[in-house]
Amino acid sequence: MTGCRLRTGLTRRVAGGLAAARRGVIAVEAALVMPVLMLMLLGMADLGWLALADYKVTRIAATLADLTARSESVTRSDLDDVFSAAGVIAEPFSVGDEASLLLSLVANEDGKGARVIWQEADGSQASRIGRAGGGATLGGDIAVARGERLVVAEAMVTIQPLVGLILRGPQALYARSYQRPRFGQIDFRAEP
Repeated sequence: MTGCRLRTGLTRRVAGGLAAARRGVIAVEAALVMPVLMLMLLGMADLGWLALADYKVTRIAATLADLTARSESVTRSDLDDVFSAAGVIAEPFSVGDEASLLLSLVANEDGKGARVIWQEADGSQASRIGRAGGGATLGGDIAVARGERLVVAEAMVTIQPLVGLILRGPQALYARSYQRPRFGQIDFRAEP
């Protein structure tokens, strides 16, 4: 019986030593893995921030085009109201000084190609489709048939990275949206 007690005591001591050794290994493994996991987490936060910003810029362009296409005629104060909606849509991002929002009406009145009829901007960047009075470069498969009109909204916003681990410096985002006028024609009229 004495031999059994010795083995049991020895077994307990060995098992206790192994358990302590395992705790030490876990601590070392955690110390090695945690920095890598933290870097991955911060990198994912940067990419998530960029994805959210890209979604917001796309929503801004779509909303600007949609709100403008609902009118038969617009004034500068109407467009100021539409542009102010962009700030609400963009939250938590800012559409401040570094952002440009543009609304253009494109038409093919004579069948000779799309032209920019009028264009209003909130910001300093130039439109990527063309200038008022000139030809319109819509890109892709977008075509304006003879006698047809198209509202084009452009949103150009620069965002700052959330962490700056993966994204270095400001990121310029651009989105464009197209809407056909609901009432056929949209005219820009001067304020009364």
